[in-house]
Amino acid sequence: MTDTAGGLTLDDLDTFGTSVSGGGGAITANSPLTIASDVFVTGNFTFAATDSAGGGDNLFIDPGVSIEGDNLTFNAGDDFLLEPTATISAFGTVTINGDIPNADAGTGSTVDISGSIIATTVNVNSGDDADTVDVAGTVTAVTINVNTGANADIVNLDLGASEGDVTVMTGAGNDTVNVSATALL
Repeated sequence: MTDTAGGLTLDDLDTFGTSVSGGGGAITANSPLTIASDVFVTGNFTFAATDSAGGGDNLFIDPGVSIEGDNLTFNAGDDFLLEPTATISAFGTVTINGDIPNADAGTGSTVDISGSIIATTVNVNSGDDADTVDVAGTVTAVTINVNTGANADIVNLDLGASEGDVTVMTGAGNDTVNVSATALL
């Protein structure tokens, strides 16, 4: 499904309060994209808020929403927000891309993971502007990778309730990485 008008909210699509798709696919919004209802998919699935020269190309997952699938990708042209009490669960990989593909050069993004993610691998990527990655929710994975592009990025990891091997890779620039004292590394 592709939104061409600009702005899309995924809401309750059936009487069970869930959205269901089989065999993989993608939902793309000409921004923003808000996921406001549970989503259960099979195969590889991508949710995208396309990037433009202006701001507001955000991908938000509302509180209490559960998204489940095999391999899930979330592409936010600007900011990504996984609200508290929201959950992403994948049998394979969860990939979150913020400030991608960077159509608004010079404007960074915020990737805010306040909810929960359960997967084998979690990849969090940001573009080449000054971005902020905040992980305050619970991330449970074998491998957790945070990759920031060039510029002065800030990475805040409060991983006290999270599990997995964590790798943070920063690009060129004067970056800051803050890790809580209770993080499991």
